[in-house]
Amino acid sequence: MVRIVVENKLFGGHLLELLKPKHQVQLLTVEEFHLTTVEAGDVVVCEIPELAWCDYKLAKELVELLQVVIALGFQSSVHIPVLQRDFGVRYFITENAGPEDLLLILNSIGSDRYKAEESIPTFDHSSINTQLSQAEYDVLYWLCRDSSSKQIAHFLGKSQRTVENIRYKLSKKLDVHSTVGLVKWAYDNKVVFPVLEDDFYEITLQNDNKE
Repeated sequence: MVRIVVENKLFGGHLLELLKPKHQVQLLTVEEFHLTTVEAGDVVVCEIPELAWCDYKLAKELVELLQVVIALGFQSSVHIPVLQRDFGVRYFITENAGPEDLLLILNSIGSDRYKAEESIPTFDHSSINTQLSQAEYDVLYWLCRDSSSKQIAHFLGKSQRTVENIRYKLSKKLDVHSTVGLVKWAYDNKVVFPVLEDDFYEITLQNDNKE
């Protein structure tokens, strides 16, 4: 089964018609996907960036069920590492590509099912930015989600002191000395991708000024 998860079904109908002749297809909103029973190995096509980046419930389901995930409409290659690691994405179709590219990928898989153990690529932080270690990337990733050191420690399974030490060394390495500085560096260098929107940046700025 190919399940296409979109923000608005009105804009996904053309994909449905394109794939129906050769594939069993279901068009779903994010909310409907959460209520759907999905089998391991199903192909899931996620509309990016319209699909909510911070939908961790969706990410958890996709990774745990080991589905073959295709990101549709992503804007830049800088998104790839996060989509690979958090959503288990294996194939990518840029926003400028035609829907026929999706059909080509599905046909190249050979069937609607795939070996589950092959569906999640290995994450390589060096593909994002060679300046950052994996630990530094992880801390920066959560800092850009307005997370405190205590919360980051919980997310990463590390001690708060370890997280603060990584953050201190990262600030020194990048020569920035505040959360806002780190977030701005991530934004300017396109390192942390999912949540750097204007309203989020305002929240981060306000919280940083409180410290």
